[in-house]
Amino acid sequence: MYKFAVLPYVNAAPLVHFLCEICPDAQVTYRKPREILYELTSGRVDAAIVPVVDYFTTPGLEMVEGLGICADGNVESVLLQCGCPLDEVGAVSCDPASRTSNILAELLLKRHFHIRRDIRVGPIGADADACVVIGDRALCAEPAFESYDLAGEWKNLTGLPFVFAVWVHRAGFSQKFNLSRILHRTKKAGLEAIDRLAEHQALRLGLTQARCHHYLTSCLHYDIGPQETDAMQLFRELAGDLMHRTTEKHPQNQRIVQNERKSRGIEPVLGPL
Repeated sequence: MYKFAVLPYVNAAPLVHFLCEICPDAQVTYRKPREILYELTSGRVDAAIVPVVDYFTTPGLEMVEGLGICADGNVESVLLQCGCPLDEVGAVSCDPASRTSNILAELLLKRHFHIRRDIRVGPIGADADACVVIGDRALCAEPAFESYDLAGEWKNLTGLPFVFAVWVHRAGFSQKFNLSRILHRTKKAGLEAIDRLAEHQALRLGLTQARCHHYLTSCLHYDIGPQETDAMQLFRELAGDLMHRTTEKHPQNQRIVQNERKSRGIEPVLGPL
C-alpha cells in the first residue's frame, strides 16, 4: 500500500483524483501546502505534492521526474490583491498556507514592479494594504482595487513558466519506479477526464463548469520539461536568500522589501538560461 499526501485545491485534481482507481490500495491524505512537508519527512506518507520551495530547502527529497503543477502565464489562483494602487502599498500580508507564493510575491516586488518605496512583508493582517491569496480562495475571491497574477508577472519578467509544486518522495525510496508509473498513469487519467473534473470542482466551489475547465486546461499544465526545469533553477537562484530568510524556524518574521527598478535590476541577474 502506498500513502500519499496531496493538496486540497482544484489545481491538483488532475494529479490526484484517480489515484485510488489506478492504485486501489492507495491511502490519500489532503493537507495545506505548509503542512504537507511534515507528512513526508516524518514518514507518514511515501510521496507528496510539495511546494517547490519546500523541495528546494529540504534535504533528502527526490522529485518524481516530469510531474508538477505549472503555469505558463496567468494562473488565476495565485494573486497579489491590493486595496490601493500598488505604488502606495506599504505592507503586504502573506498567505499562511504557502511559502512558495509568498516568496514569489516578494521576489516580484523587489525585482519586477516599478515601486519606489520599501514594503513590509509578513503576517501583517488587518494593517496590510495588499495580501497574497492562493488556491481555491483566490479563484472565488471578490475583485480587488488592483490584482496581480503572480505567475503571469513571473512570465513577464523571465519569459518562462512557473512551477508551483512537484511530486516528491524521500531519497532512496525502494519503490520509486513503480511509484512514478502510478503517478504518471494517474495524471493521464485525470487529463483524459478533465470535463468530469471541471464539473465536479465547479459544484464544490460554486463556480461555473466553464470557469473550472478553463482553469484546468488553459491556466495550468502538469508536465515538467526543459523550460520548466530552467524556470525552477532560475527561481532557486533568484530567491535563494529569501528561502533561507523565511525558514519554518521563523515563520512570523516581517521583512522589508527594498525595491529595485526592473529595467536596471533584473537583466544582469538573469543571464543566459
